[in-house]
Amino acid sequence: MAARTRHYINGHFYYEMTVTSASGNPLPDAAARYLSSLTFEAVVRAHYARLKAGTRATRRPDRPEARTRVPVAGATPEAALKTFVLAVAAGDETTLRVVSQPDADLARLLRRPPASREALARTKARLDQIVMKRLKPGDTARMADGRSRILQPDDIRGGRLVIWPEGASYATELRNVGGHWKVVARPFIAARKAVGREPSRSPANGSPARTGR
Repeated sequence: MAARTRHYINGHFYYEMTVTSASGNPLPDAAARYLSSLTFEAVVRAHYARLKAGTRATRRPDRPEARTRVPVAGATPEAALKTFVLAVAAGDETTLRVVSQPDADLARLLRRPPASREALARTKARLDQIVMKRLKPGDTARMADGRSRILQPDDIRGGRLVIWPEGASYATELRNVGGHWKVVARPFIAARKAVGREPSRSPANGSPARTGR
């Protein structure tokens, strides 16, 4: 077996290129040309090619490939609202649409990077501890779009309900559709459009509310 090695030293770096032949055969005629390809320019090109490949590998995607799936729970209005909050935080569009009234702009609520599993677990634990009060006619409710109104009998009948989570900045409307409760997301979407950014607080974890009651 024949072999030939070329060494190249550049600063603190040492490069070595070896060409060998099969047992009993001489080196091919192209061996010298192959060895001569180890030049300073070739080393620099290889270095930047590795850097570029590493950047592509670690670059954060525009939208995560996988998002946490939130279990659907809508048997009660409180469960539907909790699921709504978690679905928005997780970026789970499928579950969000299941527990929301149909709305063409619903995807606007999913523009924030999805929360991690650990963050979602903490959010769920907080939601499970929050008291969610069902409002009654005559109560003053402030909604996610900033508007306040005195609830009328028609707001709390025929599968309609308004819930104000303890400590939240605003109340939330829900509708019962075929035995499943769904959040009226339009006020949240309107608020998103108005400020042009994600709201800083979720409907179940905001600043103390003024109920007017």
